[in-house]
Amino acid sequence: ILNSKETDTIVTNVFSGKNARGINNQFVKEMSQYQGEIPEYPIQNQLTNQIRKTAVQQRESELTHIWSGQSPRLAKKQKAEELM
Repeated sequence: ILNSKETDTIVTNVFSGKNARGINNQFVKEMSQYQGEIPEYPIQNQLTNQIRKTAVQQRESELTHIWSGQSPRLAKKQKAEELM
């Protein structure tokens, strides 16, 4: 998110079956060809669950969701403790 700009975000349902805004990545691009065939939540969420978990464990950001608002450039690196 810290290295992203507004044009890097996209609204997609490929991870969970519900629309959400996140950083566009390889998984979103490849799954976009199946629009109209993607099952609704919670089915799609369950189908992608292990893919997302494994991607996070392997620090592979191209294969998991990176949720973001419309202005990721406004993000800053800080600890949750500092934010609270």
